[in-house]
Amino acid sequence: MDITVSYADKKVFLQSNRSEIYVLQAEFSSQNQSHLDQAQLDFIREAVEKIGIPKVLSVCETEVTRLLNEQGTYLFDIFSPEVLPQEGFTVIQMDFGFPHHLLVEFLRRTLQ
Repeated sequence: MDITVSYADKKVFLQSNRSEIYVLQAEFSSQNQSHLDQAQLDFIREAVEKIGIPKVLSVCETEVTRLLNEQGTYLFDIFSPEVLPQEGFTVIQMDFGFPHHLLVEFLRRTLQ
């Protein structure tokens, strides 16, 4: 599954493509049934696609936004954000602008 990341209104947004989802292994705790029939596999696949993935992306959006805010990104205007996957980690690359009202306040205090 590919995930597209965007940043607007000081929040991270994650969008997934709806590629095919495969159920590799699923078990029920019932002793009467050792394997799942096709209808049950279809149900699990649909649940993962319609409930599981959107829920995980929603939690990730919130947590990545929180992490960026802890680093102070909410103070800046972000332009052209990019997420670059690397081997074992992710690089977030972005351009930013210093907010006008903070610059004016800084200059006012510095020049006094």
